Amino acid sequence: MTVYTKSQKPTVFIHPCENFASQLPDQNYYVYLQALTDLCITMVKLIGTNAGLVWRALNKAGRMSVKELKKETKLKTDKELFAAIGWLAKEGKLESEEKNSEFFFWLS
Repeated sequence: MTVYTKSQKPTVFIHPCENFASQLPDQNYYVYLQALTDLCITMVKLIGTNAGLVWRALNKAGRMSVKELKKETKLKTDKELFAAIGWLAKEGKLESEEKNSEFFFWLS
């Protein structure tokens, strides 16, 4: 469990991996916690790498549809693509539009 303080009011944040691992048998808690932490770190790195692929594709081509982005970046699943899009959107680097049931993205 990690404790953060904001405005002198303590707030407790339980990482999803920690919460899941705490429900496992005691003897395996630390082994599972380490494995889940490693998995979380790997996932974050993968999403960040994929976000870089999406950013480069949009920087090169400008406005692109989901289908065009998936083809250009060679990402295999929609999950990978939309996680990368979410990463860039959270950073405020994307603009989007829905037109005729199709989503388009471009850099801010």
